[in-house]
Formats: sequence, C-alpha cells, structure tokens
Amino acid sequence: MSNHGTKSFPNEEQRKFEEETSFEYAPIISILVPLYNTPQNFLEQMIESVEYQTYKNWQLCLADGSDESCSFVGDICKEFAKKDPRIKYEKLENNLGISGNTNACVKLATGNYIGLFDHDDVLHPSALYEYVKVINEKNAEKAVRIDLLLASIQEEIL
Repeated sequence: MSNHGTKSFPNEEQRKFEEETSFEYAPIISILVPLYNTPQNFLEQMIESVEYQTYKNWQLCLADGSDESCSFVGDICKEFAKKDPRIKYEKLENNLGISGNTNACVKLATGNYIGLFDHDDVLHPSALYEYVKVINEKNAEKAVRIDLLLASIQEEIL
C-alpha cells in the first residue's frame, strides 16, 4: 500500500493485536463503492486499503458503470475478486450515476452494516476494527450507524 499518512497506521505489534482480537459480536461490514472511469492508481489503492484492514470480516461491493474506454476497471476488479472472495464485482450495462451505481452495490451486499466509500478514497487500516470495537464496548450492535472515516488519496491522514 502506498504511503498515505502512514504515521497513524498501527505498528507491527498493534496490527497483530488488532488482527488477533476476537470480538463477541463480529459483524460483516459491506463497503459499497460505485465505480465510474476510476483511474487505475486510485482504484488499486482503494481496494488495497480495504484488503489491508486489521478487521477481516468485511466485503467490498463494487458496481462498475465505466464506459468502454475504461475497460481496465473491470479487469482490475475481476483480478482482485479472483484472489479474494470477499470482493464482489458487477459490471453494469450502463452508468446509472453515483446513486444508481450505489444501489447496485447494495444488491451485492450481505453484511450486517454498510459503509459508503468513494472510488478514489483510501481507508485507514484500523478503521473497521475501531468501529467494531466500539460496537462491542457499547453493546450497540443495533444502534450504530457507520459512516466510514475516509481519507482522500490526495490528502494525508495526520
């Protein structure tokens, strides 16, 4: 993963701790990403940032409305999905705009929670871990609304 504000990323010891944490309630978090002509570097960095999560009970739902000039978007997504079954990809017949493409993502989602994510954002490695930790600490599995903390690829997380 590229260097995007990595000062706040967990060190090796903390990462191992987070990855080995067993939560009493371990919901699946479906991350919805509508795609449209996403630049290759943004797409790869976005997907890699989700794969790099210390909390592993997630799925990434990608609905692709890209036009023919950006067929590489589908190729990249299919390659990632082939390696990781938590990644769900659908090529849409037409671009339905951000809301329509997001609705197509919802149809792919099977998680307990959804998070909306933009195709050119990256996710802090501990973001999902921290959400699930709070859900468990506050016994709030039915009361928490998740809005993923995002960091634009162009900005650094401090």
